[in-house]
Amino acid sequence: MTFKRALILGLASALIVSAVSPAFAQKKSQEPIKVFVLAATSGGGFRDPLTDSAIDIERALYKKNQIVGVPSQDADVKIEVLERRGEPLTMTMVFVRLTAGDYSLDISGQDSTDFVSWKGTAKDVAFTIERWIKANHDRLIVQRVQK
Repeated sequence: MTFKRALILGLASALIVSAVSPAFAQKKSQEPIKVFVLAATSGGGFRDPLTDSAIDIERALYKKNQIVGVPSQDADVKIEVLERRGEPLTMTMVFVRLTAGDYSLDISGQDSTDFVSWKGTAKDVAFTIERWIKANHDRLIVQRVQK
């Protein structure tokens, strides 16, 4: 009788674990985060260096599965390119401000490859932004729902 009881208990435990495990293995949410990227200056209608960096950051971010580009009014996160310093082939730095609701964070990035470029710097900034978005994903979704 104890063998049957142990067998039934073991099978019941296995069924519960197998049914619950896939739910825990999945990510908390597959909902993408909506992002808008802009340059701090308009360039007077002309394309300027900050706009170039904004475009490079957009391209790097929008390749990610959990990030989509949207108009400003629909964005969970806004990225504003504030400044860029340096010279290609020596050292380049880009400074941005990430804003999510009332929260803001200044981020900088630089190209750390042998061939220093503005695109490499934008990728470094995008990598930092992506890490922040992943770490704050669920809070961003809650904030979106509360709007």
